[in-house]
Amino acid sequence: MRPKKIILLVDADENDTSLLRFVIENQGRYRVVAASTTKEAKIAIWVASVDLVLCVAGKDIGEETITSVKQARPYIPMMVMVHRPETCLFIADSIISKSTTPIELLERIAVMSARKRGPRKGYQRVVVAA
Repeated sequence: MRPKKIILLVDADENDTSLLRFVIENQGRYRVVAASTTKEAKIAIWVASVDLVLCVAGKDIGEETITSVKQARPYIPMMVMVHRPETCLFIADSIISKSTTPIELLERIAVMSARKRGPRKGYQRVVVAA
């Protein structure tokens, strides 16, 4: 049996968090770790071996939160759910609308979590001497 992939869900609204957690964990392939603040998200991204970050942008979770979480671990794929995807310029790997269906969301999660973590093959690491 394969180990479940861990998804960090960053959302300030508890109702949305419980609904998304149910939809994602019902598949049986994922485990959801929830965070409602920037501080909780930064701690969770370091403690849990997260495979994907899913941020739900709103009035409490904004561009600063998303940027700081992405900068903590830049190689982890990040998805951002927003009301109007055409108006945001986040540094996320994927931006989706909050009005997407659960099936579309799960398909996007499957694609994003299948990406390999870390540097790509043949990637030359540049070391700057001080």
